[in-house]
Amino acid sequence: MLNIRKNIIASVLLLIGLFKLQSQTYNFERLDNTFGLSNNQVECIFKDSRGFMWFGTNFGLNRYDGYDFNVYKSVKGDSTSLLYNSVTNIQEDFNGNLWISSNDSYVIYNFKTEKFIQSLDSYLSGMGLPSNPELIETDAHHYFYAYYSQSGIYKYDVEKKKLSRYKQSEGEPKTLGSVIGIKQGQDCFWVLYKSGILERVNEKSGLVDFRDDFIRNRAEGSFVPKKLFVDSDGCPWVYPGISDRGVVYYDLSESTRILFGKNRGDVRISSDFVRDIAEDKSGRIWIGTDHGGINIFDKEKQHVFVLKHDPLNSNSIGQNSVIGLYCDESGIMWAGTYKNGISYCHPEMFKFDKTPLSFFYHKDFDSKDCNSFYEDKKGNLWIGTNGEGLIKYNKNTRTFEIHKNEPGNPNSISSDIIISILEDHEGNMWFGTFLGGLNRLEGERFVRYLPDPNNQNSISNNSIYGLVEDNNHYLWIATLGGGVNRLDQTRKNFKVFNTGNMRKMSSDYILSMFSKDGIHVYLSTSSGIDVLDTQTGTIEPFFRDKKQVEALSDMIINNALVDSRGELWLATDNGINIYSSERNTFTYLSQREGLPSDQIVSLSEDKS
Repeated sequence: MLNIRKNIIASVLLLIGLFKLQSQTYNFERLDNTFGLSNNQVECIFKDSRGFMWFGTNFGLNRYDGYDFNVYKSVKGDSTSLLYNSVTNIQEDFNGNLWISSNDSYVIYNFKTEKFIQSLDSYLSGMGLPSNPELIETDAHHYFYAYYSQSGIYKYDVEKKKLSRYKQSEGEPKTLGSVIGIKQGQDCFWVLYKSGILERVNEKSGLVDFRDDFIRNRAEGSFVPKKLFVDSDGCPWVYPGISDRGVVYYDLSESTRILFGKNRGDVRISSDFVRDIAEDKSGRIWIGTDHGGINIFDKEKQHVFVLKHDPLNSNSIGQNSVIGLYCDESGIMWAGTYKNGISYCHPEMFKFDKTPLSFFYHKDFDSKDCNSFYEDKKGNLWIGTNGEGLIKYNKNTRTFEIHKNEPGNPNSISSDIIISILEDHEGNMWFGTFLGGLNRLEGERFVRYLPDPNNQNSISNNSIYGLVEDNNHYLWIATLGGGVNRLDQTRKNFKVFNTGNMRKMSSDYILSMFSKDGIHVYLSTSSGIDVLDTQTGTIEPFFRDKKQVEALSDMIINNALVDSRGELWLATDNGINIYSSERNTFTYLSQREGLPSDQIVSLSEDKS
């Protein structure tokens, strides 16, 4: 038998401290009835072998394909519908069918017919099982367990098509009570009884090799049905724990029980009322509580930190009452809440801190729509907005400067729509605008470069979509309809490169520019990807072979970059194209591979 851990304070509490209320460290996305979910009280979550997410709610079963919900409800008189609208558990069997539990009854969802089977007898008899099981459990290997109060537990081995029976000894059914939980372990399965007794059955011998009555002996005032969870180490967790409070964790490696509770126990958590437990891909244990948010227990570091709803942060957990948890095979953790739908997150989801603009308020600003960001050598952030002008955020003083177009003032910025930003080798800031030409900040005033029909050395177009400085300090300017312009070192004269004098050039409509070495500049155009050689002043298509061109998912290239591996990435309205010149092969990324949209407008490579 296990002993309660006596040295918990010495061995763990002094080491790190088990209870830590930390700031939000996981960013959640949310789904609720505004997205089509049938009800915001989400009781259970499951992902089937075909990739669909299933959500059992207080009113209806929901299938989610990543875009839309398909809702199933009970229809009176229809034997192919759900039996009840409240769904409390979802499992998948070895045939790919779903076993839906509600009001202590089961129905089977046949994925081929998309109908429900309310009468289970023929299905069960095919495995040699009696009718009316009180409990059904399928595991990751699709072994099938069925419990009957009069005859014990049956296990159906799918591969061997073998049915095994584990019967209790004489008198044990009355002593132990009814089974409320069965979970597969390592060459064993765990059984939880309504009384709180926990057993482990050795599948080779068919005998019980572990029995613990710790919870039953401390069940005074207990009335909430308990649940059983077995982690990847094969250790069981029973919740709610003692007298319906907290969790009892059986640490088999140390032969100890560890008690989790709000005001008592070995490990402190934010609420005594535990509703569900799941394990993420890193082995951390997620504990969903009523009114206490989610407690995440790191076994290795031996500490807990808490995720709670923040009304000022839309990326926090949707509600503090979490009644269902599920980690899918991709590592996404799904949390069903009591009144606010589903929250989900992944440790590798983008963890965006709020930009300074999120906290920025100005009476003349109607929106915070941004086209471009640029960090200068001093660490200042320049923000080009879509109609609200140019903003400079000084990181040292944490202050903002606003530059807007002032009609009649030639020293103001020429347009409030800022598309591109660049700092040159001398520290001068350059700003490309939409329909306002090119601007250079000189002290407190802006110097404008605009097309002049009487000056053949002027810039060729008013819309500037890209800026690059080469190794000889020439400034190259991409325009929307006027080709490419080169501004000389004196910053006075422009030379134009367009389809008129560059016959191999794909288009005069340049959507962006990219260069790593200051010599080769990749021009993303409305008709493919071109390469500008700044040393020779030539522009040619990157892809010259017809088969390569035909392999592109879209000819309109919004953005391009060459990554640290030398592969060319192209952002299009039809996903991302990745070209390996070494292998002469294309790879594609789209919504099918997990992108949120096929329209990709910009790319950047991080330090990893």
